[in-house]
Amino acid sequence: MCGIVGCIQTGEHVPLRDAVRRAMDHMVHRGPDGQGLEEFIVRNGTASSTLGAPPIATVLFGHRRLAIIDLSEAARQPMSTPDGRYHLSFNGEIYNYREIRAELKNLGHSFRTSSDAEVLLEGWRRWGKALLPRLIGMFAFAVFDSEQASVLLARDPFGIKPLYYVQDRHRIVFASEIAPLLEVPGVSRRAHPQTVYDFLSGAMGELADRTFFQDVRQLRAGHYLAISCASPGTSEPVCYWELERKRAPCISPQEASSGFRDLFEQSIRLHLRSDVPVGVSLSGGMDSSSITAMVRAVQGPEIPLHAFSYVAEDPELSEERWSGMVARATAAKQHLVHIHPNELVEDFRELVRVQEQPFGSPTIYAQYRIFRSAHEAGVKVVLTGQGADQYLGYIRHLPVRLATLVRTGHWLAAMQFLRHAKALPGSAALSLRGVARETLPASLVETVRRVRTRPPPGANADWFRERGIGSSRTRYSEGPGRSLHGLLKQNLLEALPALLRFEDRNAMAFSVENRVPFLTADLLNFVFSLPEEEIISAEGRCKAVLLRAMRGLVPTEVLDRRDRIGFAMPISKLNRQTESWLHGILRGAAAIPALDVAELERRVNRTLDNQASDTESERWLWRWLSFITWASELQVRFA
Repeated sequence: MCGIVGCIQTGEHVPLRDAVRRAMDHMVHRGPDGQGLEEFIVRNGTASSTLGAPPIATVLFGHRRLAIIDLSEAARQPMSTPDGRYHLSFNGEIYNYREIRAELKNLGHSFRTSSDAEVLLEGWRRWGKALLPRLIGMFAFAVFDSEQASVLLARDPFGIKPLYYVQDRHRIVFASEIAPLLEVPGVSRRAHPQTVYDFLSGAMGELADRTFFQDVRQLRAGHYLAISCASPGTSEPVCYWELERKRAPCISPQEASSGFRDLFEQSIRLHLRSDVPVGVSLSGGMDSSSITAMVRAVQGPEIPLHAFSYVAEDPELSEERWSGMVARATAAKQHLVHIHPNELVEDFRELVRVQEQPFGSPTIYAQYRIFRSAHEAGVKVVLTGQGADQYLGYIRHLPVRLATLVRTGHWLAAMQFLRHAKALPGSAALSLRGVARETLPASLVETVRRVRTRPPPGANADWFRERGIGSSRTRYSEGPGRSLHGLLKQNLLEALPALLRFEDRNAMAFSVENRVPFLTADLLNFVFSLPEEEIISAEGRCKAVLLRAMRGLVPTEVLDRRDRIGFAMPISKLNRQTESWLHGILRGAAAIPALDVAELERRVNRTLDNQASDTESERWLWRWLSFITWASELQVRFA
């Protein structure tokens, strides 16, 4: 886990050495254990440090290191092959590096280190882009081929590790974070109007390659960017991995749960590979409890296990009972994180700076504090349950499952499903409107949605209209009869990237590596091969296959609990306790032409007067707060 930065620039321009060095200094939190900077001059189509023909291009690779595997200085980056042809700057971990290393050694490759970075580099030398599907891990990396005078940027299939870039006719500059790119000469801080509109509309996900800044793009998950040093402005991303559903042959529930458990155990074993201590984020829910229990089963009872748990101030939102139960069952040393509203107030601006983009809820602060606690305990790697909700089924997916039963004529099963599901906490998602939305033709639903679409709350409609901006979200892209698997795939593409971004920023702010063992291609391919009832059962239980697979490993009381809380915070109480501070931030809206200050004040006063529900408070008030703070802290331009 590290921070990377680099530049490919045609020869007639002055190399951006100072900008790359500043970016490395800015990202010291991503890699406090070392740094490296290499410069390559491309002449006549190849890289050379000798004088001669005028340079065609300059390539700069910078690296900040967080040492996790092979802590020696020999594993520093940028790293080069012995023949000097390939050069690597890599952020992330390749979990199956030992298996790939063994294969490469059998093919005649030798190694100077025990690092996964060298395995990645030698694998690239052997297979080139064909290496990408072989990798199990999280990564964003750059490889410079001096013989071909080209650079390739690549990002892992799920987008666990970030990679941003700015591009014009003569250059590409890339980095693990956005802020360093805003310091590059010629890069504007102008906001991207469509992204701002979508955010103010309530969108949580990330669409395509956009960011909140007009000049900054992100390399999408599962894509690579092949760059010619002679013409860096002409490259466009290429998709190398996409989830496709391949239905499994008839499989029993027992076979499904056994198959899932085997793959999950394999993933945990891989994610435990580290030369530094590994801990877990334990909320007390099914996902984090499954990880904690499997870690203990794989490691055995002798190895110390640290678990980090957020405890909500409100007893109704606290999961301390459940996380404590799992910690005791696994003999984990539990670190409890308590949060007072004043602490959120004190840390809010720093949280926004860490995230670099606005967010919709203060709940990510609880995650921020989890990683701070891990850092204070000296734990450099933390496993989390991120991703499981997006493909193993969640309460909001119940209408789609019910709609499938109705659409296929299984009326009795639909009635039984509805009866069971209505007894679940949060079953309001099974409203008549929600089910109708999933059963009516997609074209009709989309037409109704567009007719009802209004400008986002608190937004200055004139400002967006002048820029030709409107709603860009079209959820119903699969046509009539959307399947549960289709919805889950959409969650992975749209909602998951934002959640992974939150977690990456929160972890790396404290030089902690976050690992997500639910996100491997093998696990997803297996789950997507199963029928819908293995994801949401006939009784409306989500994560049905995980639930059965963890029997006997996770405490029964945890598996059988019906509520789901997560990193919940008492929003209404928080609003009341911090009202003066909230108003102070909201006054900053006057400097943002994209906001309608009068409407925003009216809505805020109504919310703070307790005339709005917690849902509305969380969805809008804190969305505005983070947006206003983001615009101020990152000096965003709206002109």
